[in-house]
Amino acid sequence: LAAFFSPDAVVTEQPNRFNPKGSVNRLPDILAAKSQRYKILSLVPDGSHVALELDWTGTLRIAVGNLPAGTPLRAHVAIFLEYRGDKIVSQRHYDCYEPLAPG
Repeated sequence: LAAFFSPDAVVTEQPNRFNPKGSVNRLPDILAAKSQRYKILSLVPDGSHVALELDWTGTLRIAVGNLPAGTPLRAHVAIFLEYRGDKIVSQRHYDCYEPLAPG
């Protein structure tokens, strides 16, 4: 992922089910994320900005509440990117998580 991001990139996660206060992350945090997949459903470019709609799947790296590490997750996501040249400098995302499967 490092090839896509500017070294000073900022990723803002809006409040959601698993991160009620949201978060702001820098490149090292972005690169530490593991086991994620994105399926782009639509993409709308506008100059140095891009809006994306996608399906996301991932696996919890750490336990969250009563969910153990390794729990699979799925979300429908809107992402808004800002570019400088060919690198992402800002990403804001809005995650709508699906209910967890019983288990």
